[in-house]
Formats: sequence, C-alpha cells, structure tokens
Amino acid sequence: MKHLILLLIVLPVMFISCQKDNDVIEKKKPGYFVVTELKGSLKSSNDASIQKTAQSGFDLGDLKASRNFSFILTNGGNQPIFDIILTTDNESFTVSPGEIPSLAGNTQFDSISGSGFIPIISLGIIHGLQLNGVGFADLLPMGINSSVLTITGKTLDGNDTISISASYDFTVNAKVMDVKFYVNGSEIDLTKNYSVIYGATGFVRYYKIESHDFEIENIGNVDIDLTYGSAHTLLEQNAKKQVFIAGLKYFRLDGHGAITDNSRIQLGNDGIGYFVVDY
Repeated sequence: MKHLILLLIVLPVMFISCQKDNDVIEKKKPGYFVVTELKGSLKSSNDASIQKTAQSGFDLGDLKASRNFSFILTNGGNQPIFDIILTTDNESFTVSPGEIPSLAGNTQFDSISGSGFIPIISLGIIHGLQLNGVGFADLLPMGINSSVLTITGKTLDGNDTISISASYDFTVNAKVMDVKFYVNGSEIDLTKNYSVIYGATGFVRYYKIESHDFEIENIGNVDIDLTYGSAHTLLEQNAKKQVFIAGLKYFRLDGHGAITDNSRIQLGNDGIGYFVVDY
C-alpha cells in the first residue's frame, strides 16, 4: 500500500517535470532580427525614447543636411545569433558597425536595461557635409532618397545552424536650398562669374552685372527668407523675384537649415547664404 501511495505521488511530479521540460524545448525559437529606432537616452524597454519598431522599414522624414540616426538591434528569438553582417545598397547611407560577433537570445536578459548586450546601430546619411571630419560632401538628389539595410547572420534551429537575414527600407526627403540668377533674362553661372569682397568676418561672393534687370529664382525644395538691403520677402519654391539693382546690394538667403551646393551658394557659419550684386 505504501508503494502504491508513493507511486501515485511520484507520477504527477514526473508528469509536471516532463511538461516543463517540453515547454522549455518548445520555447527555444530560432533567433531573428528586430530593429528599433532610438531617440533620446536608452533607459528601458517601455521608455518613450524608443519610437518605432519596424517590420520592413523607416520613413526618417526631412533631411536638411548630413545626419546620423540611431537604432538598436535585438534578437526576437531565444537562440543566439552570430556572425552578423550589416550592409546598405546606397553609398550615401553608411551603417556602423558593419559586423557584430553575436547577439544573445531574448531570454538571456530581462529588458533593455538588463545585462544583455544590445548593439546600437548608427545609420549615417551623407547630404552636403562630411559626417566624420570637416568639409563638404556630395548632395543627395532633392526629394525622396532611399536605401535598403540588409542584416545577415546565423542562428540555431534545434541542433542545426541556419542562415537568417532581414531587410529594412530607409527613406528620407532630402531638402536643398538653391537659386538661379538672371540678368536681362539670361542666367548667370554662379560657379564662375564672381569675385570676392573681404571683410572682418571673411569674404562674400561678389557678382558684377551690366543691367538693373536682376531676377532671383528659387529652384530648391525649401522656401527661402530673402533679405536684400532693407527689404525682406519670402521666396517660395519655384518662385522668381525681380530686384532693382542700383549700386551695391547685399543679399541674405535663409533656407532654415537646409544645405546647399557650396559651389553655387556660399553658406556662412550660421547656415545662411550670402552674396553681393553690384551694378
């Protein structure tokens, strides 16, 4: 009778133990990539600094000049991911780091603030300025630009090692401040037809014209606050403004932070474009 009672006690315990073991086995899902946009400081998985987790991509909005965007890369499965490689298909979109040795499964840390290693990914988009160092860089074409970030790696599926990959589309709307000059209806080549005037703060480009009939046209994709002499006006996109030139007149172009082609418009340290026209 004692043996029967002992057996009745042991069997349920063995059943529960086996059930728990089966649950653990079932929960060992292969690793997969999760990319989340990060803004502000990294505090917790519920923090407002984490704005968006994407299934396929991110719309990063307007881009007025070169900029770095930060993301966190996590593992949505339980098994670790290793031999991770990150690449983009657009040379103006750079990703760092390019390689990550391993990424723990999500049972190996309890939250973003826990002990698990979570890499921060930097996506640098080059638009007019160097991201690392000083100087100018190529502009992105005005308007929508995109790149695909591809992440590859390996994980475990049971006892097998398998290859995995994920792709994410990143899109920005590149903003550029740009203008054209016309004298008597003929366009001036802004890259050549100027000299310079030196002053206490450096120099500005100086255009000598042969007529009072001067026009400036906004050919960029941002509105420009235009100041010339004591006058001020808004030069909207695709709009032209005729200005009567009598003597020397200073112009100021404010594109509200939008980059420009330095060979065409000289930007001051304040991000404002300056030039002088003289008749």
